[in-house]
Amino acid sequence: MQEQYLCVKINDANVFGDLNDGGDAIVWVDVIWAGVLKRSRNFKRAHVNQVLYFKIPIPPSVRRNETLFEQYLTEEL
Repeated sequence: MQEQYLCVKINDANVFGDLNDGGDAIVWVDVIWAGVLKRSRNFKRAHVNQVLYFKIPIPPSVRRNETLFEQYLTEEL
């Protein structure tokens, strides 16, 4: 069976309107899921367009049973 991933797509960051110092801002996004921290690349414009992938840990006993598998994913996400 294939690995399962939670994919978080970051399209835009609405923080640049709040930055008034006039300097070059370097911004990033931190996303935490299931105790795992992923950081986006640094960006200087509002349009980000990046996907972060989190591997979903699925026990082998759950993978074998389709009903348990679906229930596990529903609860996990």
